[in-house]
Order: sequence, then C-alpha cells, then structure tokens
Amino acid sequence: DLYQIDGIAETVNFDHIKRHYYVTQNEINPTRIVPIGPLMNLDAPHDRAVLSELS
Repeated sequence: DLYQIDGIAETVNFDHIKRHYYVTQNEINPTRIVPIGPLMNLDAPHDRAVLSELS
C-alpha cells in the first residue's frame, strides 16, 4: 500500500534493510544468517477496499 505510492519504491532497498537487520542485531540473530525469502510482489494489487466491505 505505502510502497505503491509514487516515489516510494525508488527509495527503498529491501535487500539492504534485511541484511542490516539480520547482521547488526546480534541478540536477535547471533549466527548472522540472512534469510533468502520471502519473495514478495509489492506491486501486486492490495485489495484494501475488500477489507472495508467486511467490517
């Protein structure tokens, strides 16, 4: 949803974010293993309107 706003995707580097999180948080990840996935399609329709119909 937020990622789909014009200009946001160009400023986000998820590989860097994930690598930094898993490598620098020693208490959370003492092995410093960075997972491969999940692979997400953040450009896919979010269908947020369906949620308001369910309430």
